[in-house]
Amino acid sequence: MRVHIIFPLLTLGLLVSACSEAPLEESIETSQSAMNEESDPMKLTVLINYASEEKVISEAATAEELIQALESIDWQIFHQVVLEKSNGDWIDVGGNLGSDGLSVMYEEDGIQLVIVDPPTTVDQMKSILLSYLAGDGKFKAENKFD
Repeated sequence: MRVHIIFPLLTLGLLVSACSEAPLEESIETSQSAMNEESDPMKLTVLINYASEEKVISEAATAEELIQALESIDWQIFHQVVLEKSNGDWIDVGGNLGSDGLSVMYEEDGIQLVIVDPPTTVDQMKSILLSYLAGDGKFKAENKFD
């Protein structure tokens, strides 16, 4: 697995809505149904303290494992959560709720893109990851990446 160090962009006081208005439960159901159709399982990894420690959560991530991993993290400490496809494409959410802030970065077909308006909450990161896991493309439609 590649180690992805992201440098979060600070929002400078802007409250950014990085996810849709759909309830999280609806997103989970959508992700789970898409996963049932997904033929290429994604590896779920948590990187702790600027990637000094790596913990593989699952080789075939489910929505429940993803949510449990995100909710069990102390987001006052820098963490990254990575979903990786077998073709090498990946998405990485991470940072902390302190001075570093949060960010999202993904790679698709060798091109890396970083979110323009970073998330400010764990729930926003959760919605982005659930969209990626589902393969529904919502995270791209609802957020700008450069």
